[in-house]
Amino acid sequence: MEENKKNAERAMERVQNTQRMEMEDNKKTAEDDLRKQRLELVSTKKEMRANKKQWQQGWAEFQKQLEEKHKEVPKKTRCSIRSLAK
Repeated sequence: MEENKKNAERAMERVQNTQRMEMEDNKKTAEDDLRKQRLELVSTKKEMRANKKQWQQGWAEFQKQLEEKHKEVPKKTRCSIRSLAK
């Protein structure tokens, strides 16, 4: 009787230990996944900032080119939409 009781207690301890170890492993993997997601977010933010800067530079260049082309057109040939509508 006593031996069966001790065996049952040991078995329960083993089960509890394995459950505890599994919980710790799950916690570690969850923390690792969170770290990876944070790193991905940071890199995504950096990429977005770089893309924004690139877009702004491209837009500024386009506006400069547009202004230069507008300056190249002689004033006599320039006209407004309203004057065309008349």
